[in-house]
Amino acid sequence: MKCFSGGADKTVKILDLGSGQSMTFSAHDQAIRSMRWVSAGNVQALVTGSWDKTLKYWDLRSPQPLATVQLPERCYAMDSVSDLLVVGTAERHILIFNLANPGQAFKTITSPL
Repeated sequence: MKCFSGGADKTVKILDLGSGQSMTFSAHDQAIRSMRWVSAGNVQALVTGSWDKTLKYWDLRSPQPLATVQLPERCYAMDSVSDLLVVGTAERHILIFNLANPGQAFKTITSPL
């Protein structure tokens, strides 16, 4: 079992709870605001959203991201269910990603809230 953290230091930290080993790698140019483990179809990755206006998909075996997606604004929130990932950003943008094609937003809407 693994535990993930990310924050204002712009790095992702991974702790393997079984072995006690930890790994740190540089992830973003600004603070990491949101993280989510996604597993759908052939995609199994850690997804990080940042105030640098990017979303990155990480294979934990590599310090380089699998994919980087440019967001319209700073990432504020993220959640996933089944094969969908929803990202909320500043300026009321909501982006929905189908994890079958994680590099491109499936749908983008503006929140009425």
